[in-house]
Amino acid sequence: MDEDELLRELALEASQYPLGTKERRRIVARILIILSQPGKLYRQQCPDQYQGRYEEIYAVAKQRLFLYIYEKIELYDPSRGEFLGWVNWLLKKRFPDFIKECINMGRNWDSERVTRQASEDFQIPDPNSPSDNPLPSEEIRQCLEEDPTGEFKATYTSGNPKANFQYIALKRLDGYQWSELSQELGVPIPALSNFYQRCLRKFRQIFIDYLSD
Repeated sequence: MDEDELLRELALEASQYPLGTKERRRIVARILIILSQPGKLYRQQCPDQYQGRYEEIYAVAKQRLFLYIYEKIELYDPSRGEFLGWVNWLLKKRFPDFIKECINMGRNWDSERVTRQASEDFQIPDPNSPSDNPLPSEEIRQCLEEDPTGEFKATYTSGNPKANFQYIALKRLDGYQWSELSQELGVPIPALSNFYQRCLRKFRQIFIDYLSD
């Protein structure tokens, strides 16, 4: 089964379960793991004056996109194209509106607050979900903390055992910026980010297996 077929199958399966059910969250979380891989999502442009905040804007836009997918996945129509095409169409369509919203926020725009709110990797915010009914991001946190194979903590970069995938991924879920982690761990931002992305690809199947249990 190729990736397009897998995404289509997962999307149709998720749409069969009501919003808030464990089954829907688990399936959507698997979808988001795939979408979070480098090169999957469209990188929309934004006005020159906001280029310095592009990553913050993009992170929040992606967070909102993921929430939309979680809540509205029934709207995907496989007869009109592949799931990834639908997702990128949504991102292209909604990104300009979000830029306008940021511009309208003016001086109330707090980049630190936005960055904290938008952990860009696996986040699906749903404040109405009960605490005993974990969100996909919480299930991924559980997987990271349990470290089912022991590889998350054992895999580290730059000769620094503290700079391991488990620690970095949990910090990212907490909303920490790369600059903060770089300063704390003594590892350059590009090295940290590249290591993190490699680990996401390497451990993808572990997350999928955990979420499928």
